[in-house]
Amino acid sequence: MNNSVYSDLVITKEIPSNAILGYLVGMVFRQFRIPKAEFETYICEAGVPQDYRPKLPRPVFAFQLACRELEETVVEDFIDPGTGKIVRLEVDYMIDALNAHTRQLSRKIKVHPESEISEKMKKLLEIHTLKEQKEPEKICLFVFEDGQILKIDLFKENKLAIAEMAQKKYQQLLKYYDMFTNCYTERYLKEAYYKLCEKSKAIPFLLAPGAVRFFPVQYQRDLESFMKLYKLVYGERGLMRKIPVIKTKDLKKQIKADLEAEIQKRFERFLRTVASRIEEIKDEEELEKYRNIAKAEARKFEKELEHTLINEYSRLLSMSIKAKLEDMPMPDSVRLQKAREFLFSKS
Repeated sequence: MNNSVYSDLVITKEIPSNAILGYLVGMVFRQFRIPKAEFETYICEAGVPQDYRPKLPRPVFAFQLACRELEETVVEDFIDPGTGKIVRLEVDYMIDALNAHTRQLSRKIKVHPESEISEKMKKLLEIHTLKEQKEPEKICLFVFEDGQILKIDLFKENKLAIAEMAQKKYQQLLKYYDMFTNCYTERYLKEAYYKLCEKSKAIPFLLAPGAVRFFPVQYQRDLESFMKLYKLVYGERGLMRKIPVIKTKDLKKQIKADLEAEIQKRFERFLRTVASRIEEIKDEEELEKYRNIAKAEARKFEKELEHTLINEYSRLLSMSIKAKLEDMPMPDSVRLQKAREFLFSKS
């Protein structure tokens, strides 16, 4: 047997094609950063279908993502104005969304357990307890305008290196923005993989979401193109398995059980949506109107499942598979039980 990390654990060539139900696929996504042009060359070489090719975010969305990366808690050194000594303080950096194109950067300083600060510094920080500032300090605004990121300072005095902090965070923001707009990272490859899973109607194996999935055999070509892209990106660093699943009675039953578990999970996701909505509605008349809407949405949801997963796997497994919300096992969550009762009660 070939011991390559990319090889099948069972040699597909030795198995008749009409005996294969599909493939179990698992892979590890490690960090990488590849320039846009190079990555898109890999996509073309691998022959990845357009439906699930990863795409870099639009500039304004890349700006929002980059701002989010600035949120962190770090320990930094400051000079205590009362003693002249260096003290260590914890700084929480926070980002607030003011609108689609504007983000506000703030900080909140806490006294590090190892540090003792003077009364002068406590006054400067407006500490209302012995530990932290009362309110976050506004540092600056980041504004995305005409493809550029502008920094507008909000502080009046350069207290405790706030000006230096603003500039440092601005430089970090520009770096993150450049990465999100000009480089592909593992997050985009993951997104492409999940699009492939959806298109291929792949289901989790042994209820392990995202770890190992079963792909029906008819999607082998799309799967192989993605695997080729994975190899081009990771080279010897990659870790991936594709294992044929044979048409035996036991394996068919196992795949059916996994499918039913996936359908149950999707129904519960639907019930969570219903539960959230009925919890928001306080008026009885409005609640009755929503009951009819929710019932119609449930029927539509069942039909979508029938036209995709259920029909697909019924043919593949040569088994009769049905899925109706009212036939599903009662969920464990009391909240979801109430949502289910709401759907099936007459008034």
